[in-house]
Amino acid sequence: MNKRDVKNIIIVILLFLIILMIGINNKYLFGNTSNFFKEIKAFSVLKDNYLQTKKIFPLFINKNGIYDTISNNIVYGYYNPFVIFTYFININLYNYYSIVSVISFGIGVILLYLFLYKNNYSKDSILLTVSFLILDGSIFKFMFNSVLDMMIFPFIILSFIAAKRRIEYNQGLLFSICIFLISIINYNYLFPVIIVLIIYGIYCYYNSNNIIVFKKMFWYILNYLVPIMNGLLLASFVLIPIFNKIDISIMNYYSLNYKLNIILLLSIIYGLFSNKKNRFLSIILILFIVFLNKKYLCNIVLISILVNLFFEDVIKKKIDYKIWILGIVLSIIYLFDNFFNLLLIIIVLLGLFLYKDTNKKEYFIGLLLLLLFSLGLYNVLKIDMYNKIYW
Repeated sequence: MNKRDVKNIIIVILLFLIILMIGINNKYLFGNTSNFFKEIKAFSVLKDNYLQTKKIFPLFINKNGIYDTISNNIVYGYYNPFVIFTYFININLYNYYSIVSVISFGIGVILLYLFLYKNNYSKDSILLTVSFLILDGSIFKFMFNSVLDMMIFPFIILSFIAAKRRIEYNQGLLFSICIFLISIINYNYLFPVIIVLIIYGIYCYYNSNNIIVFKKMFWYILNYLVPIMNGLLLASFVLIPIFNKIDISIMNYYSLNYKLNIILLLSIIYGLFSNKKNRFLSIILILFIVFLNKKYLCNIVLISILVNLFFEDVIKKKIDYKIWILGIVLSIIYLFDNFFNLLLIIIVLLGLFLYKDTNKKEYFIGLLLLLLFSLGLYNVLKIDMYNKIYW
């Protein structure tokens, strides 16, 4: 990575932090009534128990004089290294986990950029893709809503980098470590991440083989799954007690309330009108948007691949006009629900018009960054789910 890549990463993080600071100044602080403070309270109980007993991994936890088994508290990070670290430092837990969320986000941005960079996409398309995903309102929801969700963000992306290394160099250690860490930090994401990683493995096989030989593909997938199984076995001491306490159901992930913005919509349409591998990815993403909506972070890398392919072809002027027509028609339909889409359409069309002149390439990039920044700010300021009631 050169200076321009570092500059692009700094731009994305700065745009995100500006939106974040505006949100905080409007008293949309970290945390809400459902998850953030509930998690911190559980972390506080774990820390207090350590200070009383000096046992990092006790069998029972003292809750106001009543002892509870550790298995009832394991879902809140009993083996989470970020939680264990707080046992040995004197710090306000709210401040600590807010800082951990921001740092985790920054590392996630760098890893996502690195993932796309290693796939040899152009720097402009990578900048636009990472900006689209990071400045999307969904990321802000995760950051404000849950400490555990943001902690897991960089490890999800790292697992895809590790998966690619497994496919290209047959290296599985990092892959196993990622699955293990995801298991002990936030088990909620484990199975959706594994599903998406398997789809990514099939996509990579699809991408590098003109003819699909099922016998060869079977051994390829089997070899690909070995590090995943190793990671699950390493984390079994955590997973077994959890699965004995909770009900795993597809309804935990199922949701139909995902609203696509114009760029993701155009990217999916582009994939459906593109070659077989992109059609495969588009159909999978449509299914994931329906069934894994609540676990947006799980398929963020697959989304980045399709969005990046879209931006790459926009920059190379290879986009079929039918895609734009369909995108505009569908976006106009969205206007009945959200008038803000009109601004998105105008900026995209204006950007495409300017981009016809190669001397004005930077204006196109700037307009789309403005679009993404405006969309992120709009989403943060309109959402009232954050802990405004505390003020």
